[in-house]
Amino acid sequence: MKNLLYLFIACFTVAVASAQASIEKDLQGVWKLSEITVSGTTINVAASTITFSKEKEAQLTQQQRDAVKAKKDEAISNLKNSKITVSGTTIAFVIANMDRKGTFTVKPYSDAHILTIAYEDGSADEMVAYIKDKKLHLTKSDDANRDEMIFAK
Repeated sequence: MKNLLYLFIACFTVAVASAQASIEKDLQGVWKLSEITVSGTTINVAASTITFSKEKEAQLTQQQRDAVKAKKDEAISNLKNSKITVSGTTIAFVIANMDRKGTFTVKPYSDAHILTIAYEDGSADEMVAYIKDKKLHLTKSDDANRDEMIFAK
């Protein structure tokens, strides 16, 4: 019985390590931002569109909608060159006018992975990461919001 338990633990450890190595390998390279959702507002950079969740739409006044329409081209233009570059365990974000660089670790989480990033400035981030249809999805959630960035190679 003990041998069976040890065999199970060994197989599980190999499977987890293999999945972890696979996602780390798949993350390598340059990923361009195609879509970002923050606080119920989705900017699709590739399609040059801005949409709102039903909840966000209900909160906006007509004046706020008009302001978004007026700034739409500027907002999308600011995001056009946004990207993530992954090399080894180093990750560099260029999102609009923000540049951040750090190192990351990956651990399995449900059908995805937890990406833990230690930035050069001493701060840290934790995101759920998965690749679906050749697109990298990074999701960050708190009690009030679920923000997501989608990248393509």
